Amino acid sequence: MISTDAYRHMFQAVKTGRIEKIIACAYQILQHPVIFTDASFRKVTQVYPAEKTGDPKWDCYLEGEELDINVLKAFLEHDYARTLQIPGIYYYNEGYFKDSAQLCASVINNGRIEGYVTILCPEEDYSVELVSLLEIVADAVLIYLRNDLSRFAGVSTLYTAFVRALFTGSFTNLREAQEMASQLNIKFAPSFIFLVISFREKNVRTFNRYLRDMLNEAHMPLLISHNESNINILLYGQPGHEYNNSSVNRLIDLSQQLGYSCGISLPFSDLSELTNMRTQAERSLLFGKSANLSERALFYRHLSLEIIIDSAINELGRLNCIHPALLYLKEYDLKYATDYLQTLRMYLRYMGKSAEICEVMHIHRNTLNYRINKIEHLTGIDLGSQYVCTLLNIGLMILSE
Repeated sequence: MISTDAYRHMFQAVKTGRIEKIIACAYQILQHPVIFTDASFRKVTQVYPAEKTGDPKWDCYLEGEELDINVLKAFLEHDYARTLQIPGIYYYNEGYFKDSAQLCASVINNGRIEGYVTILCPEEDYSVELVSLLEIVADAVLIYLRNDLSRFAGVSTLYTAFVRALFTGSFTNLREAQEMASQLNIKFAPSFIFLVISFREKNVRTFNRYLRDMLNEAHMPLLISHNESNINILLYGQPGHEYNNSSVNRLIDLSQQLGYSCGISLPFSDLSELTNMRTQAERSLLFGKSANLSERALFYRHLSLEIIIDSAINELGRLNCIHPALLYLKEYDLKYATDYLQTLRMYLRYMGKSAEICEVMHIHRNTLNYRINKIEHLTGIDLGSQYVCTLLNIGLMILSE
């Protein structure tokens, strides 16, 4: 009788087409706090009820979208999972879950886990009836997912969760990350290269699946994940420089086929640098877009100075990043029809080599010497100072924008 009522209530919830309604109904039926996550343990709906239970492990669901990294570790350690002799049903009450027992039902479609319905179940002696009700809820969720499986087209449950945790800096101990990678049969080896590929918002999941398929065929050593704005890729075991690397070039070709741009970090050998290298790739991509660069392959190695200057301009303001001598010479040239700023530009570009400067500017050596002396006199700068010349070069780059 209870199961019949449960099926009727869940059917009504499924008819709404909303996963939130299904989980809310599940809470009414199960009478235990309940959550539905996708196959990578990302929270799909709010926890029901939405109030804290006092159980710190369960209440972590309320804080964000993902499970604590220790939960992923628990799933990788088979001692923590005890099967109930019912396919897809698990009761966790040991190790990490000792004080936070949970009953979990896998949502399986065509042999692949698409997500999990989990309830907080502190009673050691749970009932068969509760297990049956949980299966009914899992069936209802599966019906919902079959109408929208593109939202949950993950790869491997643990792989996806591990990659997301790694890319978002959830690991505080990189040795721990290496150990988990080994359990997932991911053979990390330097050097690493991080790439970020842009996408058109409506096509991100399609492109991500297409990219995965292509890369699986190519058997490239990489980890891949996407967020709301980009597709992120970590290549590992890569020889040579990033700009003549066959794997990098293949990724660039794949993204360019669909008109996307790709930011590429410098190679690195220590995973603790991953967050910094991801920033390199992201900033390269953003700079290429803001500067309207025609190149689709945006290497941080080639753009690092421009990115640093762009960051300084955003932080300090444009005028504060330009040596005042340049602004003075610009005004002086306009007022007296002189050519001191261009002369200084050529002097710095050719590092003071008189013959080359005179040839390019079509002036006599004496003219060049006169102008350089005049520039130093007007501005008070010392062109013999490497530090001053560096500041002037940076300022000239900004003036040229």
